[in-house]
Amino acid sequence: MKWIAALRTRYWRYRLHQHLERVKPTLPWVGWERSKWIGVVFDAQSEEALDLVRKATDRWKQQGKSVKLLGYTGTPRDKHTIFSGRQLFFMDDLAWDGTPARGDALEFIQTDFDVVLNLDADPYSPNAFVLAHARAALRVGPPNTASIYTVMMPFDVESLDQRLLELESYLQRIIPS
Repeated sequence: MKWIAALRTRYWRYRLHQHLERVKPTLPWVGWERSKWIGVVFDAQSEEALDLVRKATDRWKQQGKSVKLLGYTGTPRDKHTIFSGRQLFFMDDLAWDGTPARGDALEFIQTDFDVVLNLDADPYSPNAFVLAHARAALRVGPPNTASIYTVMMPFDVESLDQRLLELESYLQRIIPS
């Protein structure tokens, strides 16, 4: 059955490429000081990733900004576990073509953000589908991936605190539109 998974992965990459070529919904940039909504997508395949991302983004919450986290686990949803408040999405939340169809991922797409941040280094992750559909003024992602990002910056979970400070400093310099 590995050939089915390989076929699905190839088709998802093809569909992602189509989604990335479409015009992205953008909002006007209000400046970092007036920004209220920040979306962060990340790879949640390790248990400590969610805790590190929450810890790193607590600074923005203390500044009065609303931060919505969304992590892709890469596994099917466990039927006997309640994931309330965990900000995760699973393989079960994706449609047959790899696009988010339900759960927290769909809610994330339907929210208007001032800044959307991709901490996932995999350019073919379902997080890329989420970012291709998200409505945001600025999209921040890793370099050498997709052209949907307004700002490209390398991220790794270990030095996330330092990188987010650098990003905040850079976003303060961007003039509102």
